[in-house]
Amino acid sequence: MPDGKTEYLQMLQEPICRMSTISAIFKGFAATIVAGISAISYSTTNLWVLGLSFLPVLAFAIMDVYYLKLERKFRFLFDQVRQDKGASGSKTPVHR
Repeated sequence: MPDGKTEYLQMLQEPICRMSTISAIFKGFAATIVAGISAISYSTTNLWVLGLSFLPVLAFAIMDVYYLKLERKFRFLFDQVRQDKGASGSKTPVHR
């Protein structure tokens, strides 16, 4: 494998790793927020606050889907380059 291709694959791998890490962080934040708000609303039995605690879950789920979609596109590009279907300077079609 040419040295330039190895560096290009490493460059593609870095955003993939970052996006998977960010996705895991989003899930942790969502769980923490829901647990905290649920505990507060349970002690005062406020169902409205308990219902609102799931808004962050929805927001984090939307962001998670966005990052997973981007990660899938980068993985597709990585596989294209790895299999020599896309060269390091060419315009490789992005999977949609």
